[in-house]
Formats: sequence, structure tokens, C-alpha cells
Amino acid sequence: FLRDAFSWLVGRGGGQVALDPQWVGTEEARLPVGASGGWPGPVWVLFKESDMPGWSASLQTAGGSRPLAILPSELDYMLVRLDSAPAGSQLVFRYGPTGSEIGAWAISLGGLCLVALWMVRPAVYRPLLGRALQIRSRLRSWWIGLEEE
Repeated sequence: FLRDAFSWLVGRGGGQVALDPQWVGTEEARLPVGASGGWPGPVWVLFKESDMPGWSASLQTAGGSRPLAILPSELDYMLVRLDSAPAGSQLVFRYGPTGSEIGAWAISLGGLCLVALWMVRPAVYRPLLGRALQIRSRLRSWWIGLEEE
């Protein structure tokens, strides 16, 4: 029973085909899923690369491209289900930074610019520092007033 259930994973399943990815740089892999005439029915593609945030998959055909969902699989690999794969189609996996990663870099760069400006022109920050200290003292007195009640 177990051997039949996991036969697709260990290489004894019917219809299993090994596809060699064509890497474009280090951030894109292309799998020629339609090279041998395509598949008319549904098929699962296991991509043996770590499933990390930032990966996306799409099926590129002569008629255009459509995004596909990446499912987590065994050993942290990626699994994609294709409803069909027309002849000449390619499954493309791309890796790129996520929105939160881009946001973190933007905040870091902004903070670095502010520190550099403070080091070059500290007089720019003196009025802001005075205003921040006033706000802090008001908040402190308000907080102490709440504790006394």
C-alpha cells in the first residue's frame, strides 16, 4: 500500500518524466513541459528547489502566460499542478524579493540617509529634538496623572 501511495515520489510511478531545468541567471528556471508533445490531462510537477517566500510560477505558452499556485511538498520542495501542458509550453519558476523585503530595505536606506544628514548637519535636527522632548514630557505628566487617579 505505502509503496503504491508514494511511487510518484521514489520514481516507480507510471508516466514520470525527468525534466532538466534551464537556469537563466540564478533567479529563473525554465522547465520544457511541452517539449514532447505536451500533456492533455492534469499533471503534477515537483521542482526540487527549496520553497521560500519570493518564488512564483507561471506556464508560458504560445498564447501567453498564466500564473500558477506553488504548493509546499516533501523535503521543502515546490509542487505545481498543471491542468494541461500544450506542446511547446514552458513552466517558469522565478525568484525575487517580496514586498516586505523591499520595504525593509527602503526603511533601512531612509534611516541611513537620516543618520548621514544628522552627522553632516546636526543643526537641522535641533528644533525637532526640542519638540520631541516637549511631547515626551507632556506624555510623561499625562501618564503620571493617570496612575494617581
